[in-house]
Amino acid sequence: MLEIVRKKFMGWEMADNFIHSPNDIIMIIWRGDKVDLEIKDSNAQDGLPALANFGLPGKCSEHSPCVVSLFDNKEHGIRPFKFLNMWSKHTDFFETVSNTWNLQVEGTAMLRLCRKLKALKDPLRKLDRKHFSHISVRAHIAEKELLQGQQLLHANPRDEFLKSRVAELMKKASRLAEAEMNFCSQLAKAKYFKNCVKCTQFFHDLIKRNKSRNQIVSLIDAGGAATTSSQQVSSLFVEYYKNLLETRKDCSKLDNEIFSVGNLVSEDQASDLLRPVLDEEIRSALMDIRDEKAPGPDGYSSCFFKKTWSTTGAEVCSEVKEFFRSGCILKQVNHAAIVC
Repeated sequence: MLEIVRKKFMGWEMADNFIHSPNDIIMIIWRGDKVDLEIKDSNAQDGLPALANFGLPGKCSEHSPCVVSLFDNKEHGIRPFKFLNMWSKHTDFFETVSNTWNLQVEGTAMLRLCRKLKALKDPLRKLDRKHFSHISVRAHIAEKELLQGQQLLHANPRDEFLKSRVAELMKKASRLAEAEMNFCSQLAKAKYFKNCVKCTQFFHDLIKRNKSRNQIVSLIDAGGAATTSSQQVSSLFVEYYKNLLETRKDCSKLDNEIFSVGNLVSEDQASDLLRPVLDEEIRSALMDIRDEKAPGPDGYSSCFFKKTWSTTGAEVCSEVKEFFRSGCILKQVNHAAIVC
């Protein structure tokens, strides 16, 4: 039996459709008469949305057993909003943002910004459904139409209508190919491959890996029992952080002599820390964030604010200044999303 298994493994070819398991280990070790293998085919990722593996101690053996748990009854909740950077390249994007940003909203600077960003999500979703839904399919169809048009033009090189038609198809295919590339790069979070020529299976495998990572399908409660129910997983998180943050303990008072012994800031440095934050400092800090990164939990990437700074910049600066002035921050800005 072992000889049959060894021959099957020897006949395998390593291709780019193999991805890391959730603990980021792909390991193939050949030892004499044994084969140690931990590998997962990306095709299995479609049928098995959640997978968890745990390496157990090997005790006296040189080999460690691996327990794999499969969860095929994953409950999916409402998909949160996520700004896709490819939207910013559409001609209707800036008009969509401006129309929403001109709304009159009452309240503090932080509340006004949060409400405008929330109101903008629906128009952006409509823009996505109309022009970018199933972007890979759209790009493939545009490429086929361009190929057909070029073949017709080769057969009729003097046809002026075909010349203009092919030029339009080429612009459309290039635009959709670029949008698909931006889409895959953002979801795959592959910063070292963002300038690749086209979207390969490698990108799609990275996207599948990220989706499987962004799921919490099982937790062990305080009693040591494991649960896979999404409601129980959510309640365990709430209970854990309530116990962690609501627990009060008596703390020793600060000793001012300790501060006097250490290094102190100068008067000029202290004054510099207390001075108001400048608009240019806020803008510079935002521009240093990578395009695919999100500065807040609302789903908007830094690319959105960079592209629309002429429209949204004043509101963003007012919000940041208000925070430094009041020391208060809304829960819409200061919270984390846990995907269960």
